Amino acid sequence: MRTCCYKQVNNDIRDLERKLSLLRKAIVEKDLPLKVAQTRLDERTRRMNLELTHDEPMQGSVSDSVHIHRDKLTVGASN
Repeated sequence: MRTCCYKQVNNDIRDLERKLSLLRKAIVEKDLPLKVAQTRLDERTRRMNLELTHDEPMQGSVSDSVHIHRDKLTVGASN
């Protein structure tokens, strides 16, 4: 009887460890796209001799950064 419970507990632990590993991987996978979006946004806001614009590419960069950051937080919160 106890052996059955121990096996189930061990299986549950393995499943949780696998899910935790997948969550960690998902968080790491969000890092690079977030850095790219933030770098593009930073470079765009530091352009010399050009007025800061809020055109479609700028809004796209902001939107990308926000969505990636939000996804990363969502994945981290489910951790």
